[in-house]
Amino acid sequence: MAKAKFKINLIHLILLTCVLALAGFYIFQVNSIVKDRFALDTTERKLGEILEENKALQVIASEVNSLPGLKNTGYALELEEVKNISYIEAKSASPLVLR
Repeated sequence: MAKAKFKINLIHLILLTCVLALAGFYIFQVNSIVKDRFALDTTERKLGEILEENKALQVIASEVNSLPGLKNTGYALELEEVKNISYIEAKSASPLVLR
């Protein structure tokens, strides 16, 4: 009778150990999934912020590169407007004309 009781207790101990091991593994896996999901959400949020900043910078870049923006840049650099354009006449012996 003592051997049978010992055998039952051994089986219960083995089952309890397996259940505890599986429970620990389950908790570890759930923690890993939650951690990865949190990292993904954080990255998506940062991506959204960067995309909004990119759109704002594209608008600013288009305003700066527009004709009025370039004119204002010319005034800021103290450039003068060209009033009279004169070209240099090339002679026929010039290497530039031969090409």
